[in-house]
Amino acid sequence: MMAHTSLYTVDPLGQEDAALLRGVADLLVIAFPTIYAGNVTQALADVVQFAPEDRSLVARDSEGAPIGWVRMEHFKKQSSAEIKLVAVHPTRRRQGVGRTLVMAAEERMRIIGCVTMLATVGDTRGRTNLYGMDVTEDAPRLLANFACHADHPAGFFLKIGYRLVGLLPDAYGPGKHDLTLARRITHNEG
Repeated sequence: MMAHTSLYTVDPLGQEDAALLRGVADLLVIAFPTIYAGNVTQALADVVQFAPEDRSLVARDSEGAPIGWVRMEHFKKQSSAEIKLVAVHPTRRRQGVGRTLVMAAEERMRIIGCVTMLATVGDTRGRTNLYGMDVTEDAPRLLANFACHADHPAGFFLKIGYRLVGLLPDAYGPGKHDLTLARRITHNEG
């Protein structure tokens, strides 16, 4: 077991528990209705692909039901890792589940030598002030004045201490950018 609160536990998600994998897939369908559009089969394929214990963690309530999932990736010979997805059941949001999952993921990556954790989030629905803009004209100024709606994932990462460090212009089409946030997860050893 990695983390425990009085309300839920956070553990590595392995591929051996079919019922738990299906529960996480159901969670994804509920947490991301526009991505999965009710397609549990696709969600399950995504969960199974990223279920090796070194790549995902699941938060479960006191009855064992999945209430959150984090997927991360570490590239060999690099000192950074990336949070690929944080999913929290809508009824459990704003209760610290997402923060706990990210902190547990950071701890796993810190143990294997990672220095920095990244998170990349897209804006395809106009939830940031950069949406629809040609950011290639003055990216430093635009990044310095970044703002987003409370429901955009960048807001979550900013709230827990990440900083906006870059963007990939037009990743999803004109004016639809990928944003990269980061946080140092180790102390500077000098």
